[in-house]
Amino acid sequence: MTTRAQCELRYLKIENLPTIINRLKDVGIDAYQTGVDNIRGIMADPLDDRGFDNILPSQKTLLKLQEKFLYSPEWISTLPRKFNTAITGSLSNRCNIYCHDASFVLAQKDGVYSYNMYLGGRVGVVGKDANIFLADEDEVIKAFDSIIELFKRFGFRDNRNKNRLHFLIEAVGIEEMAKAIRENAGVDFAEAGEVMTKMDFSDSDHGKIQLRDGTFGVHIVVPSGIFTGSALIEVAELGVNYGDEEIRFDMEQSLYILGVKDVESLLNENLFKTYKNVNTPYFNHLIACAGTQHCPFGVIENKNDAIAMSKYLSEKVPLDNSRVRMYWSVCVKGCGIHGLADIGFEGCKTKVDGVTEGGVNISLGGKIASEGVEGHTVIKSAPLRYANFYVKSLMLEFKKHKKKNESFEKFNDKVLHTKEENRAEVFSEIIPFIELY
Repeated sequence: MTTRAQCELRYLKIENLPTIINRLKDVGIDAYQTGVDNIRGIMADPLDDRGFDNILPSQKTLLKLQEKFLYSPEWISTLPRKFNTAITGSLSNRCNIYCHDASFVLAQKDGVYSYNMYLGGRVGVVGKDANIFLADEDEVIKAFDSIIELFKRFGFRDNRNKNRLHFLIEAVGIEEMAKAIRENAGVDFAEAGEVMTKMDFSDSDHGKIQLRDGTFGVHIVVPSGIFTGSALIEVAELGVNYGDEEIRFDMEQSLYILGVKDVESLLNENLFKTYKNVNTPYFNHLIACAGTQHCPFGVIENKNDAIAMSKYLSEKVPLDNSRVRMYWSVCVKGCGIHGLADIGFEGCKTKVDGVTEGGVNISLGGKIASEGVEGHTVIKSAPLRYANFYVKSLMLEFKKHKKKNESFEKFNDKVLHTKEENRAEVFSEIIPFIELY
């Protein structure tokens, strides 16, 4: 399971690929344009058109955007770099909406609900408000066409590390980019309205969420996104037996069975002995990207490191009714979106007694709600073997001082962003460990 709400099939034999691809296509699933320099799959709220907080269903608009590029030969590998897109019409941010090259975010202007446009986001980097309100679906499509054409014509192509839209916007400024979008589209788009997608999501904290039709979406925790093919088949069967045959992935590498009426009976199935419905705060919002086993850029193993940390914290500092988002990236590329985590881990190399080994840079304070906030690094090059002690100390202080049902994000706002002397007093057990590095 990936942070773009997709599923990667691993350990396949090349002679089986034609059969696999054809069988995927038979059920409307495609791997086309999921790699190389093109427009990637568009993300949306996993509860789109089903959740109580979904104001504006977006799937139909998403499919119209997708039709424009999915099977168009002129788009394949002709962009300067990959281009990520997301759209949401919900009050809660369940799809990391602010961190894509182009984001269409629920907004309201003069009594009309539609989308504001954000541009230049990438993994762990929050996009900029383009000050554009798109009044209807037609304007969304025209704005999308316009920004893709501008990126294709003017995007940098000389350095792959700086070819994303983010760097073009850095060079010319967001105001100039917004002006170009209007001129290129031939539409004088209105200035931005009031953003409505402001809330963090908490569905997985409770394991289920009631949908508008009275049924439930039931959450399945998939630690680090590692899922087996047989488990996926089992989920599909449970979706048929208990739900309305609809399974949706989310950006935290887990999934939902939708349309469930008898939640209690579903949770008694064998699948939930292995994959929990609600595990602990350390697993409910856990992300870890591919790691050294599957990624050539990997610095640390990552997935098992993340699982080991969560198991350790669950045993040493058990928490009830709290939310802690821990996101792990195997390197600076940040595919685990660690920059937006409550506690983020970025793989690196460090030395212990002169010997090089795996380590992490640890950050605090990232947010995915209210237009997003990137976290700040508090420890650089902490050896992995010691990182769990730091986070344990942090969680002990969180448990000691937090209010009932308080999330780590709110606690972080209250404590970590106070004056330095107050922070040192509250985190007296942690400061010496920070200074060690």
